[in-house]
Amino acid sequence: MKADLKKIGLLSLLLCFLLSFQVFAETSYQDIAKEVRQDIYVYDQCEFVDDSAEEQINSWIKEVKDKTTAEIFVVTVEDLDGSLLERYGYDLFNAIEIGSKEEDNGLLLLIAGKDQKARIVIGRGLEADISAAKSGRILDQFFVPYREEGNLSEGVFYTTQALISEISEKYDVEFSEQENFVKEESDNGFYLLIAIIVIICILLDCSFNRGRITIFVLEVLSESGGSSHHSSGSGRSGGGRTRGSGASR
Repeated sequence: MKADLKKIGLLSLLLCFLLSFQVFAETSYQDIAKEVRQDIYVYDQCEFVDDSAEEQINSWIKEVKDKTTAEIFVVTVEDLDGSLLERYGYDLFNAIEIGSKEEDNGLLLLIAGKDQKARIVIGRGLEADISAAKSGRILDQFFVPYREEGNLSEGVFYTTQALISEISEKYDVEFSEQENFVKEESDNGFYLLIAIIVIICILLDCSFNRGRITIFVLEVLSESGGSSHHSSGSGRSGGGRTRGSGASR
């Protein structure tokens, strides 16, 4: 009997701990959400971003919202309350309610303090124009190099510029000083090289194997495409708002 009471007591303590942890995490999201909703689009808890850069970024993002209804938020946090970066990003995205409810056209650039990892969370309304692959390239080109140099302020500055440029193309509008923005490098040359290699392989196969390998590969792709189930990073998360995919670095 005493053993059973001890087990019940331990389980009760564990349950109380888990509940208190959940409340703490939710409070953390809500505290950040309250501070960034009043035309404050840069919440720099870690003080990674210089004051001048933060002022400029905030001004650009406000202009983006005024001209397109799309929203970008830049948030740095000292720790993730025990969550994974991806999970924390989605929860924070929903707590702030980034983007309009009708279009779900929000973007969140999140940087965690301890290891300076970055994540871009993309609302579903922007997924077609800013895919997970594209946001990953933006981080690789504009954030990662500056992080390695120890200059996170510049990394955040130019990453935000790149995201604004993508929104500019989607909505066909121009923003202040956009002609001076650093542009994302195109992957057209890489894809052209891949296409040339594929064509050469097909020609060699047709010349020496009568196209047997090419036919076999096409049959395999056809069968796998018809029977497989597509999955992605999209879905629903807390608070009833949707979110799209994203990339982490």
